[in-house]
Amino acid sequence: MNHINQFSYSAVRSQQPARQDLAGKTAVSHASPASGASGSLPASKTGVSSLARLLSEAGTRAAARDASTSREGLVKIVDATVDKLIGDGYRMNKSKADAEVPKSDDPQRLALAKQATDFANGAGPNPFKGMSREQLALITYDDSGAFTVNERQAAWREDYDQDQVWRRGIIAKLNDDSRRIGRDSPQTLQEMLDYHRSLPPILRAQEPQDYEAKLEVAITQSKRTESTPQKDEFQSLLTLLLKRLSDDQGKRRHTVAPAHVAGALRMRSAS
Repeated sequence: MNHINQFSYSAVRSQQPARQDLAGKTAVSHASPASGASGSLPASKTGVSSLARLLSEAGTRAAARDASTSREGLVKIVDATVDKLIGDGYRMNKSKADAEVPKSDDPQRLALAKQATDFANGAGPNPFKGMSREQLALITYDDSGAFTVNERQAAWREDYDQDQVWRRGIIAKLNDDSRRIGRDSPQTLQEMLDYHRSLPPILRAQEPQDYEAKLEVAITQSKRTESTPQKDEFQSLLTLLLKRLSDDQGKRRHTVAPAHVAGALRMRSAS
C-alpha cells in the first residue's frame, strides 16, 4: 500500500487546494447520496423560485436525454460541454459569453445570469455554491439555451470543487485504512461505490466503464482478507479514482478558477 499512498499524496499536491469554506459544507452532503433536484437551493437575492423552475424543466430534459443516450454518447456530450465552457471554444467566444443574457424580462432571472458572469470574471461569488451535484449537472449539461454559458460554467466549477473535496476525503480514509489495518476497508470501498451510484448518469459516465465492477471486486476481496490484500488490484482501483487528481487527469475535468484558466487549458492540451 505504500506505493498507493505515495501516488495519492503526489496527486493531491499537484492540484490547487480546495477552498476551506467549501470543504466544511460538502463533508456532510457527500456522506450520503446526492440530494437531487428537489434538494435545497442557495438563498440569494436572485430568487429561489425562478431557479427552481429552471431546474425542474432542465430535469425533464435531462431524463429524456439519459434515457435515449448510451454511455459513450454521454461521454461525448461531456467532452463537447467542457470545450464550450472552459476550452478553446470558450476562450474564442469569451466576449459573446459575457454579453449573453437570458431571454427573459424577469429581474431575478437576469440577476442570476449577471452573477454568473461576474463570477466568471472574478468579480463576485459563485451563484450556485452549495447546490447538489445533481442540480449542478442539470445546469452544466443543459444545451437548450435555458442557461447562459457563464451560468453553465459556474455550475461546472462548483461541481468540480465538490468532486475534488470528496476525492481528497476518500484518499484520506484509504490512507487511514492502510495505517490502521494494512488494507482498504470494505466500509470505505462501499462508501465509494454508493457515492458513485448516487450520481446522475452523465457524471457516472465520466469514470471508466469498469469502475463499479472493480470496486465490487475490491469490496469482496477486502471482506475475505484479514491481512494485506493483493496490492496490484487495489493499486489499479485507486489509479482509477485518482486519475483526475494527477497531472494527466484526462480531457474532461480541469480547474478553472479565473486566475488558473490558462493553466487548466495547458493541462487539457497536454493530456
